Amino acid sequence: MAVTAITSVIFYNQSASALWTPTVQPDMNAGYARDYAGVISNQAFGGEIYTVEKYGLRKGWNLNWSFLGGTDRDNADTLIAYTKGRLNWFKFSPDGGTTKFDVYFTVDSLEFKEVAYRAYSLAIPIIEKL
Repeated sequence: MAVTAITSVIFYNQSASALWTPTVQPDMNAGYARDYAGVISNQAFGGEIYTVEKYGLRKGWNLNWSFLGGTDRDNADTLIAYTKGRLNWFKFSPDGGTTKFDVYFTVDSLEFKEVAYRAYSLAIPIIEKL
C-alpha cells in the first residue's frame, strides 16, 4: 500500500461536513506510522510460538503546525471541542478530500502555544479508527 502524501489537510465531522480546513499546511516533518499492536504472540512451554491477530494494520499521523493564525486556532479548537478529547472520532483527509480516514486523537488534551503575536503552534497526533 502506498503512503498517502499530505497535500491539503481537511478535518470532517462524522457525517462528512467539513469542520476545519487549515489555511496553512502542516510542517514538513509530519509523521506517518503503521501500527501492528493488534498482533499478539504467546509462547507455549514447549517453545512453540502462537500468533493471534486481534485487529490488523492501523495507520497514524503526527501533524504539527508552527504558525496557525487566530481563525485557524478557533477552528482547531472547534474540532477539539467536537471530539471531546478521545471520546468521538472524526474524518481526516490528507489529500484535499480524495481519501478520508476515520480517526481518533491519541491524547486527551491538545495545547496551543503562542509562538509570535497571534501565531500559534499545535501538534495533532491521530490514529485510524478500526
